[in-house]
Amino acid sequence: MITPERFLVSKAKDPNEWHNIRKTGVSATTVAKAATPAGFTRVIAEWATDTSINNDYTKFGNDSEDSILKFGEQHGIFANDWLIAGENKHHFATPDGLSKNHNYVAEAKTTGKPWDGVAEGTHQLPVLYRRQIQWQLHCTGAEKCLVLWQLRVPNGNGWYTFGWNEPRTLWIERDEKMIKTLVETATKLEEKLHDIWLNPAPVPQQVRRYIPPQVEPQYLFNDADLPW
Repeated sequence: MITPERFLVSKAKDPNEWHNIRKTGVSATTVAKAATPAGFTRVIAEWATDTSINNDYTKFGNDSEDSILKFGEQHGIFANDWLIAGENKHHFATPDGLSKNHNYVAEAKTTGKPWDGVAEGTHQLPVLYRRQIQWQLHCTGAEKCLVLWQLRVPNGNGWYTFGWNEPRTLWIERDEKMIKTLVETATKLEEKLHDIWLNPAPVPQQVRRYIPPQVEPQYLFNDADLPW
């Protein structure tokens, strides 16, 4: 079980504090980006800048999370927005869902492509998502993650709707090899960012990177796949 003091802040209740605390450690998004040499350099260079992806795709995805996660309740997994610290106090994750016994987490996604073969196990999730999920499992100590995804299609009125009656799902088990590699990456990040965390410089005006609607977030990073 995750002890109470490791539940740091609710994003819904205090999004600014959630963001501020999250910047004092290594999140799933951060370590997933930093897992390649180019990505590592980019993460360090952009640390003081808000590079959140802000477009129609991400807004629809965020707005859809609760309805997608309803399908996780049959597995005892419920929506979560708490920033959770791992046993290392600088390792953070905010899984979309968490079971009451903390054995399972969930990740909800919307995508413009059906990800054919992923649910059947003949194809893998994009590597960026696989890294994020393994980091969530690391921080929470959970055994596995239920990934739920819905196809996003235009609704004819300038917005989007679901393409399926219910989301497709896939259970992802812990991958200790990948977790070990991500922890090593996080340790290198901590070494680079230690002085910044202790003596934060004034944060420049935040710049949100607008991603054109046709570009999916997982394709923003030209990561070479790692050997897992």
